[in-house]
Amino acid sequence: MSIIKRDTRDKILLLLLAGVALGLSTSPRAQRRVFRNLSYDWGEINRKNLYRNIESLSNDGVVKYKKDNEWWNIELTVKGEREAKKIKLNEIKINKPEKWDKDWHLVIFDIPEKKRVARDALRKKMKQIGLIEIQKSTFIYPYSCKKEIDKIAKFFEVDKFVLQLKVINIDKSIESNLIKRFKL
Repeated sequence: MSIIKRDTRDKILLLLLAGVALGLSTSPRAQRRVFRNLSYDWGEINRKNLYRNIESLSNDGVVKYKKDNEWWNIELTVKGEREAKKIKLNEIKINKPEKWDKDWHLVIFDIPEKKRVARDALRKKMKQIGLIEIQKSTFIYPYSCKKEIDKIAKFFEVDKFVLQLKVINIDKSIESNLIKRFKL
């Protein structure tokens, strides 16, 4: 990997990914949201080093570019798109409401052995964002986390093996232990 600053590298990759998202978006509302985020992030990048960073990213195989007079055409490669999505994956956090609704959110998966690496990565990421493993392939969380788990499972390409349930009744002794662990 090149020696450019990680935050600058990440910004460039995320901006290029946002460009891809914009190109695929058919909703004017979604396009405006991408432009808003894009303009803020773009203003944060030091233009003086931008071209050197793009060259470095190209050498790493994450972007390809072509300069035509004053215009630059820069695209993420498959490797670059994967790296940009991984950056977004690391930004996933679950928003906690102020008050707990007393429901539990269960995530269950049965991922085949041939996808063991993805299964282990999914398990690690769920622990990282705060879910508690109550059995080998069963996690629980006190707040809704469906969107976040969907994104993570889709990233690891195991979404068809993941099931999410909302549990309203749970054994009192187990629940009291979970309440302590989640500090509710």
